[in-house]
Amino acid sequence: MSPEMSVPRPAVRALLLASAAVAVVIGLGMVLIAVTVGDCSAFGGHCPAEPTPLLQDDTFGTAAFGGFLASAVPTFASRPSRRRAVVALAVGAVTALVVGLIARAAAGS
Repeated sequence: MSPEMSVPRPAVRALLLASAAVAVVIGLGMVLIAVTVGDCSAFGGHCPAEPTPLLQDDTFGTAAFGGFLASAVPTFASRPSRRRAVVALAVGAVTALVVGLIARAAAGS
C-alpha cells in the first residue's frame, strides 16, 4: 500500500481535524475583521479620490487570506495526499478571490 493511500492513525486524524477547525476560526475571524474595519474612513480617515488597486487593498488581502485558510486547510485535512493538496490549493484560490472581492465591496474600499 502506498503512503498516499494509507489512512492516518486516529490521533493524527484528530490533530489534522483540530488544526483545520482552528484554521477555519482564524480565517473567518480575518474576514470579519476585514469587513468590519476595512472601510477607509473606519477610524476617522479620509478615502482617497481614486480606489486602491486590487492587489494593494488591505481589505481584499486580509479577507482573501482568511477565505483561503477557511477553505483550503479543511479540504486538505479531510484526506491528506499530494492530489488533495493540489485540489485544496485550487479550492482555496477560488474561495480567496470570491471572498476578497465580496469583502472589498462590503467595506466600500
